[in-house]
Amino acid sequence: MSMESSATRLIHIFVCAALLFAPAGAAHSAIIDNATPFNADPVIEKAFHSLTLKQKVGQLFIFGFMGTDLTRGLGDTLRRHQPGGIIIFGRNIKTARQLANLNHSAQALALKTTHVPMFIAVDQEGGSVIRVKTQSPLPSALALGGTKRLDLAYSAGASTGQLLRTLGFTMNLAPVVDVSDPTEDNFIGTRTFGKDPKLVASMGSSFADGLKKFGIVPTAKHFPGHGGVAGDSHQMTPEKEVSLQELLELDLLPFAQIAREKTPWAVMLAHISFPKLDPTGAPATFSKPIVTDILRKKLGYEGVVMTDDIEMGGATSIKSVGERAVRAIEAGADLVMLAWNKHAQAQAVDGVYKAVMSGRISQARLDESVRRLLKAKRSWLGHPQLQNPTNAVLLSTLRSPELKKVAEATIQQRLDDAGRELDRDFALDAQEKTIYVFSASGSFFKSFKSAIPKAKLRFVHLNENTPDLTALLRKNSQALGVFYLSGPRSAAFANQLQTDVTERVIVVNTETDGLLENPDSFRQIVDVHFRHPDLGKLTAKHFFIPKPEIETSETAMRLPSALEEQ
Repeated sequence: MSMESSATRLIHIFVCAALLFAPAGAAHSAIIDNATPFNADPVIEKAFHSLTLKQKVGQLFIFGFMGTDLTRGLGDTLRRHQPGGIIIFGRNIKTARQLANLNHSAQALALKTTHVPMFIAVDQEGGSVIRVKTQSPLPSALALGGTKRLDLAYSAGASTGQLLRTLGFTMNLAPVVDVSDPTEDNFIGTRTFGKDPKLVASMGSSFADGLKKFGIVPTAKHFPGHGGVAGDSHQMTPEKEVSLQELLELDLLPFAQIAREKTPWAVMLAHISFPKLDPTGAPATFSKPIVTDILRKKLGYEGVVMTDDIEMGGATSIKSVGERAVRAIEAGADLVMLAWNKHAQAQAVDGVYKAVMSGRISQARLDESVRRLLKAKRSWLGHPQLQNPTNAVLLSTLRSPELKKVAEATIQQRLDDAGRELDRDFALDAQEKTIYVFSASGSFFKSFKSAIPKAKLRFVHLNENTPDLTALLRKNSQALGVFYLSGPRSAAFANQLQTDVTERVIVVNTETDGLLENPDSFRQIVDVHFRHPDLGKLTAKHFFIPKPEIETSETAMRLPSALEEQ
């Protein structure tokens, strides 16, 4: 770029401005552009040839940082390394206004230094993994998967996409498409849509389609499959003993569908070892047999491949962070994440730059990834660049009525599914009995009481001073119980209940099914799988207010045709 004439520079700036401020109808044409060969797209080629070698290397990285604005290091990082993206964590967020200012100022600086827009990414999965707090919470993937409704998954993705775009984001590190059984103890928990690979694939793609509507790049994770693994790859390198054939029949089905779509996606690699796929035992992040041979060649995936944070414990089998970055690119990754340490970030960039200069990473291999990244940015950052929103727009987005509908519809369907086994006499009988509400938080009880204020309610706080719950229910032999299971701590109390009293207890579960040791002993389990401020109220209305007739029709619960046909 230093050799360009001033006239050429001016043309380049106008081309990139056209990229960022394309007409509103560009969303459809962007999908067509994505199928165009690199060398046939003049916008991509112009941006590509404008980058210096160091800027090309910078495009291969996505960095986390400390602070809530550009002044505490991020500005210097963007000027020095000119990374292809940044990732926002909770530590970077104070308010929606501050976050929008941060994202828009960071993007403006990136455009000033490279004339290429950045990925600004966030983990907005839903459920327990949420960075941006909204008035109505985004349901977890497992909660959405339990409904089997593609329309809810799409609406969840669209409302999330609108929120993220308004705040200046361009990439969501979601959906999680690991195939995982919620009744088993594993690392993924409520973050996946379930154990049916076809359901996971369809729900994940629907959620992603909603994100794409607002120009947000979705990220499918964690390839080739984190499901069924108990170990936490943040702390260690878990091992998964499965064959390629077993993966093709289960874990890889969602990724195969993504590969067939040929529209902008990113795929995130797992820091998990698959000895039957790569005898060296290298985590997938650093495994060419897994990334290049399986994901690229066998599945035919053409989009961006990114690593999870290579500072995580699962990646530390390779001691040097610079070597980790080089090995990831050699394996087939396009985008390398370092989420914390700015010194490690500098070492990683330096390591890759030296590998290119020495020929270890060929110029062709570098150019391949850079063009692939620019192709993704060409397609999905070519929407009109939103201006920094007003406070009124921010507030309206955070209070999204669409997201509220999604959250309430998800809860209501889970309640309906559970309530089919309870008859009308249960609610009538409850009018005359004491109802104990067991919860680690008073908010659930307050919400519950608001629906039935005249009922005989007793709040039992789950803490270190909690009395023997079995003895309490035995003493009050006619009483009913509602147990709010909000985490492992409250699950421990539920698991201490004896079976002679659990038959009078309804469990409202926001976690995975596997936390309960004897689920069949309880009167009813309501697997909501995410927390909602009105969950107590909705539970009370559903189970403790008599209805003229219990709904038994199956027609309202039929799956969308797209799922029925699979």
